Amino acid sequence: MRGSYYFVIVSHEDCPIFELAQPGAPKTSEQKIDLNYLTQFVAHASLDMVDENMWSTTSTYLKVVDRFNEWLVSAFITPTDILFS
Repeated sequence: MRGSYYFVIVSHEDCPIFELAQPGAPKTSEQKIDLNYLTQFVAHASLDMVDENMWSTTSTYLKVVDRFNEWLVSAFITPTDILFS
């Protein structure tokens, strides 16, 4: 079974600059719309965890900063505070 993936680049003001979604196989178009909102919500909610974890390491890659059900959220941080999640 193929999983779904969501990639977002977020500015230092927490505004999405770029989004790319690779959804799984929803059964109906309504489930697809709900999944789009849910992935955006999870990504935005995990920004607080990214903010907490970015000050505890010198690495630009934060492995798993948050979890939601079976989804894992990872992040890259640039020196300009732009986040890749």
